Amino acid sequence: MPRWLCSLRDAHQPGTTDHALYQDLIGGLSVQVLDAVLTSPSVDFGGYRLTNYMDGWNGVYRYGYTTTGEAFGYGPYELSGTFHLGWWAFLFNAQISSTYAAQAEGFPLASDVIDLYVGPNTTRERHPLIVLPDFYTNGVAQLLTRLASYL
Repeated sequence: MPRWLCSLRDAHQPGTTDHALYQDLIGGLSVQVLDAVLTSPSVDFGGYRLTNYMDGWNGVYRYGYTTTGEAFGYGPYELSGTFHLGWWAFLFNAQISSTYAAQAEGFPLASDVIDLYVGPNTTRERHPLIVLPDFYTNGVAQLLTRLASYL
């Protein structure tokens, strides 16, 4: 979503109504992520978490979906591992960049953090570098998270 909004904004000249509209949407999405979606580490859980829905609701996502299995879905916070892909960095928000930097400093991740980030592992074929749970221990998640902190 962040890259789509940036692309749509950049398709319009600065100073135009449409450019301003998309810039406002980018700012609004930043606020939404920070206020409703992102949960900071706590004494109970040592990593950043994302709610399963953008409105902050954290119910089951994709129950019975092909890649999770007939009787499974993503439970509360089990999509949090997607944070490490770095897409939210393209909102170009200083607080989000700081969050990526803080998460990058949290590597190596504790086993309970990795377990939550993996959730019900996908049956989808993946490149060997991003196969879960190895993605969180082979340096790739840490690298992407650190790179995201620089945007």
